[in-house]
Amino acid sequence: MRKLDKYDIDFRSTTGKIPWVDKIAMSLNSGFAFNVAWIIFGYYLMFFYTDIVGMSAGVAGTIILAARLLDVITDPIIGYLIDNVCLKWGRFRSWMFVGILPLTISFVAIFTNLKGATMGTKLVWAAISYSIFGAIGATATYSPFTGMVMNMTKNPQERAVIASLQGMFNGISNIVAATFFISLVKLFGHNSADQSKGYFGAAIVIAAIIFICALFVIIISKKYELNRDGSVREHLMQTEHEPFLSQLKNLAANRPVIILITGQIIFQIMLAIRNGVMIYFFQYYWGMEDFYVTAVFWNTVALGVGALLLKPLIKCFGDTNRAYKVVIAVNIVLFAVMFFMVRAMGAEGSGESIQFGLLFAVFLFSGLAIGSYTSFATVLTLNTVDHSEYIAGKPQAGLIHAGFGLSITLGAALGGFFFGNILEAIGYVANAKQSAGTLNSMLFVMFAVPALLTLAHFVLQQFFNLTDKQVAEELQEMKSKKSEA
Repeated sequence: MRKLDKYDIDFRSTTGKIPWVDKIAMSLNSGFAFNVAWIIFGYYLMFFYTDIVGMSAGVAGTIILAARLLDVITDPIIGYLIDNVCLKWGRFRSWMFVGILPLTISFVAIFTNLKGATMGTKLVWAAISYSIFGAIGATATYSPFTGMVMNMTKNPQERAVIASLQGMFNGISNIVAATFFISLVKLFGHNSADQSKGYFGAAIVIAAIIFICALFVIIISKKYELNRDGSVREHLMQTEHEPFLSQLKNLAANRPVIILITGQIIFQIMLAIRNGVMIYFFQYYWGMEDFYVTAVFWNTVALGVGALLLKPLIKCFGDTNRAYKVVIAVNIVLFAVMFFMVRAMGAEGSGESIQFGLLFAVFLFSGLAIGSYTSFATVLTLNTVDHSEYIAGKPQAGLIHAGFGLSITLGAALGGFFFGNILEAIGYVANAKQSAGTLNSMLFVMFAVPALLTLAHFVLQQFFNLTDKQVAEELQEMKSKKSEA
């Protein structure tokens, strides 16, 4: 039996399969490597800046937001270049070569505390390192993802598998970020004797993992973008170039894309606040710093399981967006339930219940729901790319994914900024006993704020009118036109 040539790929097929190793590589890089850094930032960057470096919460939040504002410039530029420029290493994977080193080096720099330096120097260091990570490293490395997947397969089922795996690895990244990272901090910091050294050592380990994941994608994606002789695939060689402002105008007129991006900004703000306050809530409200790692570990395990429910949920409700709205509604209810449970039980009673009691069960179910919540955006992004190509007559995967990536980083930055200012507003004092008013405010921030933000997202999602049936019909029509041409 003749061995199949890995370079023999039908890029028009809507039923073709891609190797499992390729699906794992793509979802591992986008689901784990991309998210683990941002989740670590969400859980620990504010704490690192305030309690280790010594910044005020307001200044730390401002740096986080200001650094991400650069993404407003770099994300659309990189997205446009992906759609209109094809370098010799391939249309999409070439940009990963550009971003991989700035990404990993700057991650380590972010968690480097310059002992003995002035606070001004530390602030400049923090702003530059965090800016490079997002505006150059993450943007160049991860913006090509949607274009890569769209190029690899036109099969909606294969794309859903990648999205589901991506969600699973996102769950694993939550476990690594919430528990493994802080365990590394304690290991390298000699059980908190030198936390600066601990964070630095932990950052090196995570950066090495991120580098390996990105390199894995660069290797497996070669056959999808280059011919055997190293030349770029003909269908990726673009001859027509749409002006940047014209492409932005077309994107702005695409309602499903705008709603999806805006919704992700809201979701990321919610997630940044929820994840950021968690370590403070366990340490100060419940006085259970040691149990924090255990609780978050099981919550993030549930998150990973929730991500695997993506395909069954879509099948159950018959449409991706319909299932997405149900999942968002479930998250609202669970946040509200936990808020009223903790408020009714009080700090002592809820502290006992979170230790494998009823509140712990609801906390796990919330993790399951958030895991499903996180996964839907990937499938909907791919649907909007197909829809955009249908209405615009040309692929816009790079710019759409850049907008989606911007929504993640900008939302997380806004969440960090709001959270830092909220901490100051409620009277938080680092490494000190908190007042009753501060603790009650922490309760509101921990559960009520995520519920309200998720409610806002639910209302917005009602205006997303792109169905799976419509996308399938548009794909079939585009395939027929290309076959006739």
